[in-house]
Parts: sequence; structure tokens; C-alpha cells
Amino acid sequence: MLNKKYLCIPLILVMTMLVAALFSGCGRTSADGQIAVTRSEDELRASFFAFDTYMTISVRTSDGGSGSISRKKLKEIAGEAARLEKLFSATDPEAEIYRINAGELDLRDASPEIKELLAFSADMYERTGGALDITAYPLVKAWGFTTGENRIPDEAEIRRLLERVGGRLVKDEADGSLILSGEGTEIDLGAVAKGYLSNRLAELLRNAGVEHALLDLGGNIVTIGTKPDGSEWKVGIRNPEDAFGIDASNSTVNPMIGYVSVHDSAVVTSGGYERCFADDEGNVYWHIIDPSTGYPARSGVISATVVGEDALLCDALSTALFVMGEERAREYYAANGGFEYILVLENGEIAASEGIGDSITYMK
Repeated sequence: MLNKKYLCIPLILVMTMLVAALFSGCGRTSADGQIAVTRSEDELRASFFAFDTYMTISVRTSDGGSGSISRKKLKEIAGEAARLEKLFSATDPEAEIYRINAGELDLRDASPEIKELLAFSADMYERTGGALDITAYPLVKAWGFTTGENRIPDEAEIRRLLERVGGRLVKDEADGSLILSGEGTEIDLGAVAKGYLSNRLAELLRNAGVEHALLDLGGNIVTIGTKPDGSEWKVGIRNPEDAFGIDASNSTVNPMIGYVSVHDSAVVTSGGYERCFADDEGNVYWHIIDPSTGYPARSGVISATVVGEDALLCDALSTALFVMGEERAREYYAANGGFEYILVLENGEIAASEGIGDSITYMK
């Protein structure tokens, strides 16, 4: 486990080109509900809070305007996040997933978006050998990651909860519908929900005529096109050592391991530092649970970044590769492809897929 030199400080992936300007504002701001729209010389930005994180949609243009999209349209698109959160949240009593887990709503009556995500997740469960498992929610709750009241369950409790976990509990019936079987089975779409949202928002923006945009959905980064000048977007990858918080005596830690240059791509990172706590001895426990053990994943990986065209796939795999570890991640990549990855290992080394090539620049 990580030792006492680490402090558990929840942070999200940072973007090299946008952090400094996040709250700087040249321009006018209008707010409607929880969505604020800001215009500057070359950008129209929507800022809002959803899925328990701060999100921004930045539409860029080279002609001094907002391109083909209006303030009203951008605000409408941003509002899709609130709509989907009302479907996918496992902690909001009004959300469909919460009601399904509580036995108040039959899965057959769930919204099409939920059924689509369940089908995708069931497929990924099989493909990843159980590393991506949306039925691990009872374990996540037991560790207190949904309540903020963190605790370390004893082995007997873990064993009991493991009986309620497993993608096999989401079964495909003869009529093609998915149901939950097994007493106490609960689902959590946290490993795929923002990926689904990312794809949805990007689709709406493209349909609205947007050609250059960057979406930061709480560490799930999506780029539409290139920057207006034709250059690639540069997306920073957080250094987990800096994110956890190293002793002040070590002032040489770079806040990023590097950045990837991309266009029309998603860059999604799952890090142990995102939600974690430490015990009295300084041992760190994070929210990414290994469904096979019931404990926080200890695969040797402390940060997994996945790059690809499909944000949903990247979101799912960032969690799955974190659980798998370097060797299994390499085998999965060789067998499936369609994405690239960068893993930061607990020993300080970095393992990256062969296809990442020159798109990644490491910090010295």
C-alpha cells in the first residue's frame, strides 16, 4: 500500500492549456439555474455542476464570435447533463437507478439510456474478465465512498457482500431484456455514466454545427476537431504522486507526467487519488474496487489513462485497466485494440501502449 508520505487529496485530471483560464473572465456571464455561459473573444463556454463534479464545455472559433452556436443552444445542450444525472445517479432518490436499486422501479420500465448502458456494461464485464463490474455498488457503499463516511469493512462483511456482486447477476432474458437477479443486487453506473454523457454532448454539439470544442467533464476530456488554428489539443495527465500530496520536503515532483496531443478524441483518467481516505497508519484506500476481492484494487496501477474515439469505451476501460494491472492491460490491448493507454505504476514507472507513439510528451 501507499505509505505515510502520501496525503489523500482528491483531485481530478488537469488540462495544461485551460487551468489558468478556468475562472478568468473577460466577457459577460449569464446564468440560468446552474448553468453559466461566458463569452470571450474567441470562446463561448458553459460551466455547470453535474455528476458530483465541475464541468465545462468550451466552444472555440477563429472569427471572433461563437461560431455556429448561440448562447441559448449551448445552454440547452449543457442541460443534457442534468437530465442524464436524473437517470443514472445511484444516490439521488428521484433518479431511476436509485429507484431500481430500491425495488421501486422494474428494470424493464427503465429509460432507453439506462438499458443501453446496462447492455454495454454487461458486454464489457465479459470482455474484461469481470474487471468492469457495475454490480459492485454494495462494496463501494460499504467502504463509505458514496456517503463520505469512510470505513474499513471486516473480512466477514466483505465475503457477504461479494455474494451480491458479479456481472452474471445482470441476465439477458429470452425476450432480450436485462433484469437483476440475486437478492440485494445493486448497480452503479459511475464507471460509464460520464463516458455516455461525453458522447451525447459531443453528438449534440456536432449536430449544432460546432467544429472546434473541448469538453472537460470532471476529468473526462473530449475534443471536437482541432483548435481553430489547426493545432492539436494538449491534455495534461495528472501525476498521481503530486495528486496524493508528497511530503513538502520533496519539492521536485512535477504536477503532471506529461500531456497527449489529440483531436476528435476522448482522454479519460481513473486515479486512486480521485476519492480516497487514509487510516491511522497512513495506508490509502481508494474508491476503485476490485470486484473479485471486495477491496480497493491493488494491481500496481495508481492511474490509468485511456485515449480513443469513443468516450464511453475510454471511461469503462480506464477503470477496468486500473483493476487489471499492467500485464492484463497489455494482453487486453493486444487482443482488442481500438484505444491507447498510459498507466502510472505504484513503483513510479510509466507503461504505455505501443500505439500512443508521438502523441504523448513526457515532462522532464
